[in-house]
Amino acid sequence: MSPVRPLSVALYSHDGMGLGHMRRNALIAGGLSREPLRASTLLIAGAREMNRLALPDSVECLTLPSFRKVGNGQYEPRTLAMDVSRLVDLRRRVLLAALDAFAPDILVVDKAPQGIYGELLPSLERLRKRGTRLVLGLRDILDDPAQVRREWSEAGDQEVIETLFDAVWVYGDPAVYDLVAEYGVEPSVARRTRFTGYLDPLTRLEAGNREEEREPEVVARRMASRRPFILCQVGGGEDGEALASAFLQAEFPEGTDGVLVHGPFLPEPARARLHDLARKRRTIQVIPFVPDALRLARRAQGIVSMGGYNSVCEILASRRPGLVIPRVQPRQEQRIRAERMAERGLLDWLHPDALTGDALSHWMATPLEKRARPARPVDFGGLRRLPLFAQALVEGPLTRPAPGHPHNSSREMTL
Repeated sequence: MSPVRPLSVALYSHDGMGLGHMRRNALIAGGLSREPLRASTLLIAGAREMNRLALPDSVECLTLPSFRKVGNGQYEPRTLAMDVSRLVDLRRRVLLAALDAFAPDILVVDKAPQGIYGELLPSLERLRKRGTRLVLGLRDILDDPAQVRREWSEAGDQEVIETLFDAVWVYGDPAVYDLVAEYGVEPSVARRTRFTGYLDPLTRLEAGNREEEREPEVVARRMASRRPFILCQVGGGEDGEALASAFLQAEFPEGTDGVLVHGPFLPEPARARLHDLARKRRTIQVIPFVPDALRLARRAQGIVSMGGYNSVCEILASRRPGLVIPRVQPRQEQRIRAERMAERGLLDWLHPDALTGDALSHWMATPLEKRARPARPVDFGGLRRLPLFAQALVEGPLTRPAPGHPHNSSREMTL
C-alpha cells in the first residue's frame, strides 16, 4: 500500500522590504511541518536571504528575482538590470509554473492578496479552479485604518479577497488589535476570518528540530563567553541606521556590553559609518546578520528594537525588557503596535523624533526589577492553531464564526 500523501502547502511572500515577511513565513512553515499536520511545504519568497534562514527538512524554498520597495505600493528591481514590467512578467511566469507543478492543497498569501503589481492573480485563478484552498495571511496591524481602507479600495483588494480567498488568517490577538473592526472588513470576509493568536518564536526552539542546529555556532560561542549585554536589532536594516547609530553612542550600565545586529539590507555607506563608530567602543560587538535573533534575545539583559511584527514577538517571547523605536513613515503600523503593547505593560516605546544616545542610556539605566510586569497577557497560540485551521480548511466547509465576533475563542496559550 502506498503511504498517504502529506498535506501540501505553499507560502508566498513578496518581500519588498526587510526580513519580516520571510521570518514570519519561515516560522509558519516550521509550525505546519510538525505534528499533527506534517505538511510538505514550498516557501516562495521575493528575496534570496530566505535561504539563510533555518528551515525544517520538509520545507523547500523558491526565491524569485527580487524587488526593492521605494514607497507605498511602489517597487523597483533590486538587482537585475531590467524595467519593472519585465520583472513582473518574469516573476508571474515563475509563480504560475511553480504553483501549477506543485499543486498545493493550500496556498497562504502573505499580506498582498494580488502580489506585487498583480503578479499572483493568474496563479490564484488557476489554483482556485483546481480546488486549492486560498488563504490570505495578515499580520496583526497593517497601517492606520483610513490608509488601509483607501489602499484596499484603490487596488481592488477587497473584491479579490471576497471572490478568490477561502479564509483570512490574522496572526494576532483581537484583544490587542481587532483588524476586522478597525479596518471595516466586509461581513462576507469577516465570516471567513480567523484570529490565530500571535506566532510564538519559542515554539520552534522548543520543538528540537534540526533547523535549530544550523545557526552559526560562532555566534553562540561569542555570546556565551561575553559579559551581560543589551541587544539592538533593526530588522533588515534598510532604514535602521538612526537607531543603530544612537545605540552605538549610548552609555551602557556598568559591566554590560552592547550587541548590534544591523541586518543584511543596511546600505554599504551606512554600514561603514556604523563600523567606524563601533571601533571606538570596545564594549560593543556588531553582527551583520543572524538566522535566529531569538537566541540572542534570550541571552540579552534587555532589547532595543524597531517595531516590526517579528521583532516585537521576539521581545515578548524572550521575556526581556524591551524598548521599541517604531518606524513611523511611510506606515504607522509599528507605532500602533508599540502603543498597544505598551498599554498592556509588555514593553516601552520611544518616538523616533526623541531618539538619541542619551535617551537610550536613560532607558538602559533603569534597573530590571523596577520595570513594570505584564498586566494583561496576549494570546500567543498561533502556531498551535494553524495546523488545525489548515486541516479544517481542506477537510470540509469553513466553520463560520458568529457575525461580529469572527475569531477563535480558545485562549489556552497566553503571555
